[in-house]
Amino acid sequence: MTIVERLLIELLKSAISGKQIDFLAYENLSSKKWREAYKLAAKHGLSGVAFTAIENLPKGYLSDVDLLMDWMWQKDYVVSKNEQYHRDVCAFLATLRQNDLIPVILKGLDCARRYPNPNRRPSGDLDIFLLHPELSHPDAFEKVNALVQQLGISVEPHDYKHVKFTYKNVVVENHMYCTEIRGAKAKKEFEIHLQELLKTPTDAENGCYYYPNPQFTALFLIAHSFNHFLDEGLALKHICDWAAFLNKEQNNVDWDDFYRYTDKVNITRFANTLTSLVVEYFGVELTNSQICVESQYALRMLDDTFHNNSHLHSSGLHGYRYRLMQMRNHFASSWKYRDICRQNPLLAYIKTVIDFCLERNPTIYS
Repeated sequence: MTIVERLLIELLKSAISGKQIDFLAYENLSSKKWREAYKLAAKHGLSGVAFTAIENLPKGYLSDVDLLMDWMWQKDYVVSKNEQYHRDVCAFLATLRQNDLIPVILKGLDCARRYPNPNRRPSGDLDIFLLHPELSHPDAFEKVNALVQQLGISVEPHDYKHVKFTYKNVVVENHMYCTEIRGAKAKKEFEIHLQELLKTPTDAENGCYYYPNPQFTALFLIAHSFNHFLDEGLALKHICDWAAFLNKEQNNVDWDDFYRYTDKVNITRFANTLTSLVVEYFGVELTNSQICVESQYALRMLDDTFHNNSHLHSSGLHGYRYRLMQMRNHFASSWKYRDICRQNPLLAYIKTVIDFCLERNPTIYS
């Protein structure tokens, strides 16, 4: 890990977990290196989050006034974008509520609310799962799509898990399923459990949307991060989200239930490694003895986050081109299958191909 990467982690640790920065380690760092840290934070979409630590530095510690102004401007930009994002989101979701649809927010705003400064975490796509007091989830899912089309908005069938459309400047993902269900029966059982947890959302926000309960969020964040980890590598934001979640919610999760279901889908070692990573590098303090950690591959996971540039999900590729890049990423990061999943990489890929061919449109609904 380079000194710039270590500096950015120190800033994020301070911003998310309130830990004191090791000032002696960076007191002679050049303005050039500080600017590199700023650019690295911006690359990962975390310049606003990191600025929380910057504004708490001792007076005169960072003497590059131009850099301070650039960093402050970037933070203000993120805050301004988030404020507009929230207005657009509330306008759209209020329309759904008027039709008795209950939008539950997945990731995004749910993750941000656990940061010390929620409006500094950048907003991405709006992921929603729809409930309705009388309709089944598939019917609620289709009702949303029909309402959106009535507004003159095109709905794009993205994959079997969700559709996408754009409301004003917000890209919305309307989820039929929360996670991958193709292949093993255990994946379908995992999804069914997640959907059961979503039936008890919490914290109504302005009457227009709801957050899932912490039990759902713990399982979903790990499953979602795991899929990114295998396909293209973790984003630094995924790590920060898990750190912020554990800081706030570690004693509001049934960890026996958590591990029972992560064991089912073979993501327990990933969860334990990610937890070890945020404890060791991001200042998370575990007060719950039920939470497990495995540190053996934590640093490698962090290095992969900084240096893996195989951005599959945001590549814009579709069809066979998407599959080819996914295959390339699979074999380029075969250690993830061997060491984290404890699977043979070639056999794991062959099984993925077979599952895709045999179950093109998987479902948990009869």
